[in-house]
Amino acid sequence: PYYSIAMVKNTNTGNVAYAGNARLYKTINGGTSWTRPFEADVKEHQSSTVTSIEVHANDDSLIMLGTSANNAPGSLYW
Repeated sequence: PYYSIAMVKNTNTGNVAYAGNARLYKTINGGTSWTRPFEADVKEHQSSTVTSIEVHANDDSLIMLGTSANNAPGSLYW
């Protein structure tokens, strides 16, 4: 299952979206195909779940993810 979805608002096509579960996925063709924009397969993130996605309003290359992970409360990874 996917726990979060974000649409990119400032594209001409309206076909860019992100979806998150244990990883982040991106489509640029309205969902016909999906890619993983980055690999988060390091040990510290293997138990993370993407619970929220926010795409910057003016720069869609900036994406912030909220995760639930088995780490200390208030932990921050970047």
